[in-house]
Amino acid sequence: MEARKAGYEIPDRVYNPMIRALRSHAKAYSRNDWELQIKTYACYVLAAAGRPEKSTMLYLKNNELKDMSDYSHYQLAGAFALSGDINTARSLFPTTVRTQDVK
Repeated sequence: MEARKAGYEIPDRVYNPMIRALRSHAKAYSRNDWELQIKTYACYVLAAAGRPEKSTMLYLKNNELKDMSDYSHYQLAGAFALSGDINTARSLFPTTVRTQDVK
């Protein structure tokens, strides 16, 4: 995804299956912390690609947040920010982060 954004030619036959695989990872049932991290990262990459998985992002925010690492909190916040929902993104930062400094 980053290579395509940088102007490299990435064929759709490679790019589209990658997006489908990320959607699959985002929607997969997570049984442990590692799978929850993969799901969160998949949501971040999809949002960066302009194809956010908003229902999964909301599910993570509303149901899995307490079980997520700080790093995953930031990735989920990034996914919301890249999707245009800055207020939700700010709400996901730990209280030690001054959100007024986040643009």
